[in-house]
Amino acid sequence: MTNQHQGWQPIASAPRDGSSFLAFIDGEHVEMVHHSVQSWVITNHGMKVEPTHWLPLPPPPEQEGGL
Repeated sequence: MTNQHQGWQPIASAPRDGSSFLAFIDGEHVEMVHHSVQSWVITNHGMKVEPTHWLPLPPPPEQEGGL
């Protein structure tokens, strides 16, 4: 994903491929969101939201000892 480590981006530039990202909503909180059928939805609930900004998810932590 591009835009990594560039800070919050306008929601217009967010991915619309179904991948999840962090979204700033209602000027006060952050949720994990994805795009689904012409709307933004909270990934864990399916509740529609209207975020203003987005940020890519960070990479997962490295596994100790490798798998």
